[in-house]
Amino acid sequence: RLDSDDSGSGAAAPVSEAADLKANRLLCGQAKAADDIIRACSDVLAVGDLLLSDTLAVTNSNRGWGFYLKGDYDKAIADFNESIALRQDDTFAFSGRGYARFAKGESAQAIADFDQALRLKSDRVDLLNYRGSAALRLGRLQEAVDNITATVAAGKATAPDYLNRGVALLELGRKDEAALDLSRAAELASQDLAKDPTQNTYSLMYRAMAKAYGNDPDGAIDDATRYLAANPKAAEAFHARGLAEAAKQDYAAALADYSQAISLGRKSFILRQRGDVYLASGQPDLAAADYMAMLRQFPSNPLAASGLEKAKLAVVQKFGTNNPPASEQTPS
Repeated sequence: RLDSDDSGSGAAAPVSEAADLKANRLLCGQAKAADDIIRACSDVLAVGDLLLSDTLAVTNSNRGWGFYLKGDYDKAIADFNESIALRQDDTFAFSGRGYARFAKGESAQAIADFDQALRLKSDRVDLLNYRGSAALRLGRLQEAVDNITATVAAGKATAPDYLNRGVALLELGRKDEAALDLSRAAELASQDLAKDPTQNTYSLMYRAMAKAYGNDPDGAIDDATRYLAANPKAAEAFHARGLAEAAKQDYAAALADYSQAISLGRKSFILRQRGDVYLASGQPDLAAADYMAMLRQFPSNPLAASGLEKAKLAVVQKFGTNNPPASEQTPS
């Protein structure tokens, strides 16, 4: 975003320096590449006292966006903080900080920033898909559905939006609605891959997950395995493959992939899903442990709650007691 006030300086500068400042401010607001944004904005900020506070605010916000694009989220947040301290009415500083916080996994803080950005500019539908994704991470399922539905209604939805709404609907037990979204997610991901397989490589992951949650476990396994060949530590790919293997009742393989995904930091609803596999494979004590761990993260998750009740009954049936012997295998 470009600060339009090209005359905003507190003191006069030599003509050559003023020209350089103007050029850098233009580049700071218009450049697309992260390094170009950061370099130009840093040159502007180096002027310091010559700049008005609004110019400082916008320049910090623009550089924050550059750091966000570069993946340096802590520096991005620091710049957005500086911008917000100078100017509290800029929707883009709040949304930029929200994006950076979302990328760091700070979902509740991201939602707070998105909400403030929306209060400042209520028509920013572009924020609702990220807000919905953050709500999904927090287990706020209906909130996630509502946010993403607004994105769909505005004609802005992409493959991950349909995927996330499908997952939320599944967790709410609305399987028929979820199936439609998952099918649409897989279709859009395939289109993106066909359009530009190099630029849209992560679309393979979206498609794998959509197929895994949907009704194409073989396709999901193929896509996830292909993605893992290039990204061997991709927790989400192990998760997708585990889902597909569970659907095919290959429980040993599913448990191995779920556990690998968890060890790599995967969260989401994977503990409940691994619990389902433990229960189906006759290990209700381990299932109960996973369900309880899931409920500590998402206390209102209905599938984890019902799974825990089933696991408790199965524990008594298998061991004759509510307190089974300690297992050699401990859930992650």
